[in-house]
Order: sequence, then structure tokens, then C-alpha cells
Amino acid sequence: MLELINSKRMSISILAGFLLFIAPAFDQEPLAAERKSAFTILHEVLQAFYPEIFGKDWYVAFSTGQGVDHDPWGETGGFQFKVSRFGPGVSWNPTSDSKTGRMIPPPENSTFLEGSFWADKSGRVIRLILEGDLAHSKQNKVIRELAQSHPEWSEDEAVRALKEAGARYGPSEKEQFLQAIHLEKLTSVLGDLKIRLVEFQGLSPDHVGSFASLFWVVQAEGRFPDGSHCAYGFSFEPFDGKLMGVSLITDKTFPSEK
Repeated sequence: MLELINSKRMSISILAGFLLFIAPAFDQEPLAAERKSAFTILHEVLQAFYPEIFGKDWYVAFSTGQGVDHDPWGETGGFQFKVSRFGPGVSWNPTSDSKTGRMIPPPENSTFLEGSFWADKSGRVIRLILEGDLAHSKQNKVIRELAQSHPEWSEDEAVRALKEAGARYGPSEKEQFLQAIHLEKLTSVLGDLKIRLVEFQGLSPDHVGSFASLFWVVQAEGRFPDGSHCAYGFSFEPFDGKLMGVSLITDKTFPSEK
């Protein structure tokens, strides 16, 4: 298991366990007709699943690194990112309350969405993890911790608590969930996707360790114009069906079916 989530992100450890078991492969030939940079791919994914971050003059910051001897500099397949209200160095005109004369502090520089992304040299997505307010990370953490604190609960009781907390998509709303996620929006980066598996991850039977998952898992096969295809795993949170992660399941392509 790759340890890619630090201590302040332990609230998504179950999700990370699902997404991060595949090591990146960098020797594949391009799968799509047009090679895209990691930044372009992430931009398209966020436009498809988090369109609300655009058109508001918000700021996105990237953090990445590589070996000094990596050639060429300027090409990167992996990075962390953070979408916030303001960029660094932004200044505000000071304002004061008309009645008291006291200075009004500037608005909080909220972080709405953050995560990590990795693609190989061909532009194929290896993994993506998303968290933050728009991904309902706090609500997801609270409901999982609540279920964890009640090991005597059945899965039905945990799902009832999830629904009472405001989740739209429990296991009984599978069809509504499928209608809401729109995987076809990822055709340009993951190929023509055909869903192979849809499951709601509830409680593990033994109720030992981190036994409460409470999110949706989707597996799909992406087919590209050249006939190659790859399998991907997706995770979605249950409150609004927001995308939380994508991971390559296989590290090789397959010949097209006859």
C-alpha cells in the first residue's frame, strides 16, 4: 500500500486504500490520438465534475517536484493542487465599519477543493484524489466516525444515519446515483467508458479496524479510438455524488475485442 496521504488527511484513508494500490507505469505508448499534459487532463476532469469552481476568479496553486537530473525540466506527470478564493499576495482595499470606524477584516481565503493527480508520459490517468468542502469531506468524515463509534450498528443502521445526515445517494438510490455521475464527461481523457461494476461500500462484516466506508465504487473500462482499453476505478461520495477519486486498475493495455 502506497503511503501517499499524510496525517492531516487521514479522513480519506479508506478511499486512499481503494485508489492507491497501483504503481505508476511510464513506458506505455500513447493511448489517445492527442497527447495531453497532466494539467490539461486535470482541467478537463474538474470542468466535468466540479464546474462550480470556474467563473469565480478563484485561484489554483500547484506543488510538484522531480529529480534534478530529470530531463527535460518543465514536464511533470504528478502534482498536488489546491483551489482557493485568493492567490498569494492579493491585497484588499481597507474598509471600515461606517458606525464604529473599526477596520473590517478581509474575507477568509477559503480552500474549496484540493488533491493530488498523476498521469504517465502518454497522458494516461494513473490516479486522482479529491477532497475539500466541495467534495463534502467533512460530512463524509463525520458520518464515518459516527459509524465507527457504533460497532454494534448493522449496515442498515449506518445507512439510516447517513441518510439522516443529508446524503442523497445511499444503497437504495443506485439508479439515481448512476444518472447523476455522468461518466461520459470523461470520454476525452479516459476513453469511451463502459461501466462494469457499481457498488455501495458500507460496513465490513467483521467491524474491525476502519470498517466504515460509506461511499460508492464504480469500475469501468475505457476504450480509445486506436482499439486499446484500460480499466479504471472511481469513488464517489454519497451526499451529492461528487467524484472523490480515479485510479488505474490495470497497468497495461489490451487488444481490442473481435
